[in-house]
Amino acid sequence: MTYTGRKPGGVLAFIIIAFASLMTTPCHGSGVELNARFLQQVEKKYGLNAKSRVIEWNRTIKNNLQLNVIEKIEVVNDFFNRLPYGTDLRNWKRNDYWATPIEALGKQSADCEDYTIAKYITLREMGVPVKRLRIVYLLSDLIVSRKPHVALAYYEHEDATPLILDNYIKEVLPASRRSDIKPIYSFNEENIWWTVDRWQGRKLASSSIIKEWSEMRKRWHQQSVEMVRTNI
Repeated sequence: MTYTGRKPGGVLAFIIIAFASLMTTPCHGSGVELNARFLQQVEKKYGLNAKSRVIEWNRTIKNNLQLNVIEKIEVVNDFFNRLPYGTDLRNWKRNDYWATPIEALGKQSADCEDYTIAKYITLREMGVPVKRLRIVYLLSDLIVSRKPHVALAYYEHEDATPLILDNYIKEVLPASRRSDIKPIYSFNEENIWWTVDRWQGRKLASSSIIKEWSEMRKRWHQQSVEMVRTNI
């Protein structure tokens, strides 16, 4: 299978001017009722079907909070992998744009960063601790173009071999069964790790220095506030 989507550039392309630390993104992991005005805004911007997708996403969170972590991972991975692939240029008329889950659901399309961010945020919403999740910048032998790719890693504990949630290989697999991939670095909402021993890394800095990540988190913070704001 030929992989044609645009993927992020080298590490230096991410490390721009440091952004100020952002407050923790609001979490509606208990599955609150979505604000009616927010849903109207989604419908106005993206269409009626997009509103339905956002409602389904929220319902998926609410209905699966009782699952164990592995079951949550499977549910979330399957949910977002249903979205068709689309490049940033097609979806956003930009060379590189990291979408929030609402934006990806609105467009009904995602690239590798968008799938990964949506899974990361949704699992955080469902109560998975930040220390267990990392967004991984990697290379894969299966991608003919050899362009970098992004996937999500779940670590049962700090020294564990992680599970990989990917839009390219859609089955959740332990990294030990993904011999095709070579991780370069990883990050979450707190830190960046440079890979030193396959799936173990050395902390480098705060992830707020990743420009696209910080910009996405600002938008997600605002969207999260709008989701639950009292109707006035």
